[in-house]
Amino acid sequence: MAPGFNLPKKTETDFYPTAASPQEALEKLRSPVARTKTKKMTANHPVLGKLTNEERTQLHLRHAELHLSFALPGTNLS
Repeated sequence: MAPGFNLPKKTETDFYPTAASPQEALEKLRSPVARTKTKKMTANHPVLGKLTNEERTQLHLRHAELHLSFALPGTNLS
C-alpha cells in the first residue's frame, strides 16, 4: 500500500482517538490487536468484497505497517 489518502478532518477525529501519552496510545492499540487473536473478521470489505480471515488479517497488517512506517525511533510523540 502506498500513502496518499487523507480523510476529511471531521472524519479523522472519529477514527483517531486522542491519547495523553505514547504509553496510553500503546494501551489503546493492544486491545484491538489482542482481539484479532480470538475473533474472526467477517464483514465484507467495502472495496475488495468478501475476504478470508487470513486475507483480511494480511490487509490489516500491511495497513498498520504503512502507518507505523511514519514513526521514527527516538521521536517524542507527546
